[in-house]
Formats: sequence, structure tokens, C-alpha cells
Amino acid sequence: MKIHLLDEHLINKIAAGEVIERPASVVKELIDNALDAQASRIEINYVHGGIDTIEVEDNGHGIEESDLPQAFMRHATSKIALEADLYNINTLGFRGEALPSIASVARVEVFTCPPDHTGMYACYEGGILKAMEAASCPPGTRIKVRDLFFNTPARRKFLKSPVSEGNHIHDLVARYALAWPEVSFTLKSNRKIYFKTPGNGSIRDAAMSVYGGEFVKTLLDISYKGDRYQLEGMISPPETTRQNRRSQLLFVNKRPVRSSLLYKAIDTAYQGLLLSREYPVVILNLSVPPELVDVNVHPQKWEVKFADEKQVFSLIRELIVDRLSGHDRSALAAWDRNLASNWDRNKLSNTSSYWRASHGSVDFSTGELLLQDSEIPMPLYTGHQPDASKGPESGPEISSPIKILGQLLQSYILVEKDDGLWIIDQHAAHERILFNRLQQQYQHVIPGSELLFPINLNISTRQADLLESEEEKLAMMGFVFDRVGPASILIRQAPSQIQGQESEVIMELLDLLENGNPADFRREAMMRIACRQAIKAGDYMSISEMKALVKDLISQEQYQHCPHGRPTLMKIGQNDLERMFKRA
Repeated sequence: MKIHLLDEHLINKIAAGEVIERPASVVKELIDNALDAQASRIEINYVHGGIDTIEVEDNGHGIEESDLPQAFMRHATSKIALEADLYNINTLGFRGEALPSIASVARVEVFTCPPDHTGMYACYEGGILKAMEAASCPPGTRIKVRDLFFNTPARRKFLKSPVSEGNHIHDLVARYALAWPEVSFTLKSNRKIYFKTPGNGSIRDAAMSVYGGEFVKTLLDISYKGDRYQLEGMISPPETTRQNRRSQLLFVNKRPVRSSLLYKAIDTAYQGLLLSREYPVVILNLSVPPELVDVNVHPQKWEVKFADEKQVFSLIRELIVDRLSGHDRSALAAWDRNLASNWDRNKLSNTSSYWRASHGSVDFSTGELLLQDSEIPMPLYTGHQPDASKGPESGPEISSPIKILGQLLQSYILVEKDDGLWIIDQHAAHERILFNRLQQQYQHVIPGSELLFPINLNISTRQADLLESEEEKLAMMGFVFDRVGPASILIRQAPSQIQGQESEVIMELLDLLENGNPADFRREAMMRIACRQAIKAGDYMSISEMKALVKDLISQEQYQHCPHGRPTLMKIGQNDLERMFKRA
């Protein structure tokens, strides 16, 4: 087969496939150009998920008339000139591929005007210049992209739904808005404004504009300035988590990135503070000397490589650990104050669980499992009293004595049973109990209770739209709410089981809806509610509370695993122990 040179238009379409993957890719490249043009205001407007129309307008320095034709030629750029410049990148764009790649697979109109110059208009269709003339327009650049992939129908066929493509655009612009808080970003679609950031340089204010006040209210500011590295952003305390990494927004020199190195540093910093399936909220902008980072390793510039990965890893980990330890100390001081208040109320009662834990007055000599609960003031876990009208509950019978040995690391219950040791995860065990109870009590709909004082929740406009569209599903979970503003809802009814945690639970359900909206939403929602309500790792439990929890656990169906599939207990037999100590 004879080798031949490809046609220039075919070359451009192939190159466009590496850079322009979906409508969000177009938005990314146009925002990069606007920021490199020193814009302080960027407005993004799209129709039909960006498949029909994408329009990006900025107030940057524009494109001069003589440069306009060259801007749509491959590898034409004003940002680098020499090979050495590749190792000292100070701009977001540098390859000269964005505009020609977009123009080769869409219909593009450009209005641009440098300061004190005459404005220009240009029109491209499938990479071919159709018109260029003088035009009246304000300083800056406005680029309108229509009919994306009109000449590559195979690529257009693989696009997702307009809602899905619009969500990708929303997530992308949100990242840039947080990476560049000094720039005002406006995102609009079909005449609706999803958010507008103030552009005042505050990451917190930008995040509040994008995600709502509920998102940022618990986040901790983090800041560091060193000789070579700087870090700015916000992180969540361990009690604020998500079910995936979507709320971990990372930037290197204000460039949105995905970095396994930075993810690993974050995971290591939170190690021991979160469950295996929980992820903290993290918004971090790491500033690195350009010569110490390589951004030319991915076609869409999402990945970076650091010259000194060990130093970057250690820096991120240590800064997060130090910030969290400072938060823990302040939280501990508040806990000590509450504890002192509780001690004043209960100091005359020898049945106080805290008194017994502190002074060792519990009798460990018998440790037999009691079938009735002891009366303890304000216990963490009192056990479940079955409804006698429904008959006995099913579950494995207790075929041998059980002895509660105590609590390990305030997370695990140690039980002696069947000539061996059971180690029970208190959180997973309680989660299983609560989930089964919800399933048994509410076969179809969880009833909601009228709130005496309705709860106002400030979220993003997109989230408010999503809740409104899924109102029926949420009503089945006991939630009734009104939309009282573009980015605000008023919770009027909520399940009585989550009293005091209504906002947290509805945010969990919102996260569930945003991340795929599973087919069995009711089951997933009950799992979230059970997880939120369950005893946490680190919660102290008295002997009586542990007895009640173990008693309830072993009466459950599927008691050996939590609803998420994690084990609730581990068994170490006598033979295992004897092998460990080389007695067998």
C-alpha cells in the first residue's frame, strides 16, 4: 500500500479530535485564550448543552486585524517562540491548536477589538474562512461556535444528552471560577444565569457564588507562602465528606488539573479520619515555578508532571495535616466545655457512662450479655425495641455466650464468642441496623414530619433545578420543600429520624442525584440516611451501649455486612490466635 500525505483539512480534523472532545472542550480552550488575554470579565452562554451554540465573551486585549487570519492557522501562537519556552510555560494555552481545531469541526464567528483599534469580524466554516471585515464591537473578544461536529457526524453521534453535556460545561466553568477568583465569570444557558462570581479575589466568595452558602460554610481556609511553592484554598474538616472526588478541585499555577500525586497526598493527610468510601472537599491552588512543572504531557493539558514529586507530596500532606490538627484543637476545646457542662449535671450519678470510662468502675469479671438495657443518662445507643404486634424478628440465634471485652480505639467493639474473638466495627454495625429498620418500617414511602421552623438552604442554581425536577423522589423519602429563589429552597417537611440533620441529609441526597441518579434511588437514599445517623468511629460507647448494639446486630438479616458491603465484624478463632503466638 502506497504511503501518501493526508489532506490538510483531514489533518486538522484528526488534530481536532485530540483537543476537542465535547462542547466543554471548546469552552475550555476559549476560556484559556480569554485568561491569557488578561480578561477580568468572562461570560459563557450555551444552548442545548453546547451542541447547538457556545458563546464566550471577554474584555481582554483582543486580536489585532493582522493577526486574525493567523490565529486560525495550526501551531500559530504568540505565547511561545523557542523550544526552551516549553519548559517555562506562563500561559494556559501555548500550542496554537485551539482556534483551528474548533473552526475545523464547527461554524465559528469572531468579533474582536483591541483597545483603541477598529473592531473586526471573521467567519469560519469547517476550517475555511468565509468572511472577514471591519465591525463595530466593544473592546475584547466574542467567539460564537455553532453546530459542533456538523461535518463529522460520527463524532456528534457519540455526544451525550444535552443535559449531560451542559453539566460538563458547568463543572468546567466552576473550576475556572475557583482557580481565578480575581476574574468575574458568568455562566448562562437558555437565558438563565447559573452563577456569576464577584471577581474580588476571594476563593470563598467565588465558591459561594458557584455552589451556594451550604457548600462553603464548614470549609477551612488554608494558606502557605514559601520560597518556591505557594498554596491557597479551602479544605473540609473530617465531618464534611462526599462520596467521590468530584468536590476535590485541584489547580497548578491556576490551571485545572487531575493529579494522582496530589490525590494521594490528600488521602494520606486524611488517613484515619475518614471511612474508606468517604472523600473530603478540597479546593487547592498550588503555585510552582514554571520550570519545575511540565504541562505538556496531555493533549487537553489536564495532567502535569512535577520536577520534585516527593517535595510536592510532602508539602501538600503536611500542610493539610497541620491545618486539620489546628481545627481539631479548637473543636476539642469546645468539646471539653460541653463535657464540663454535662459533668456538672451528672456528677452525682455513678451510672454516667463518662464516669465509668474515666474511673474504671465497670465490672469486667462477668461481661455476660444482658438481654435488657441498663438505664444510662442520654446514652449513645439504647438498642431497638421490636414491635410486639409484628411477632418475633428474624435473625441468627445466639447459640453460645457472648462476653463484651471493651472498646478498641473508640471504633471497634471486642467480643468473646465461640472460642474466639469478634472485632465489630461499631459504625458499620449500627449502619446495618438502621438500614434494616428503615426497610422494615417503610416499605414504600418514608413519612415526613412538619418542621416547626422551616430550614432555608442556599445551594447552586443547578442544584435547585435538580431538586425541583426530582421533587417526587424526594417526597418519597419524606422531604417537602419550596423553591424560594434561583438558588435557595425552604425545607418544610423531613423524616423524623434525621431530626437536627435535615440539611446534611438532603445534601447527601442531592449528591446522589448529581452522581448518576441510580435506578434504585430509594435504597441508595436509605443507605445514605443510615450512614449519616450511625455511630461514628471515635464515638465513646459504654459497656451497656455496646451490649445493646451487639444484641441488635446479631438479630439482623445480613448482619455480617453493612449496606455498602463492608464487613461489620471479623472473627479470629482460638486456633488462629494459637498460631499467631506459635502455640500450635
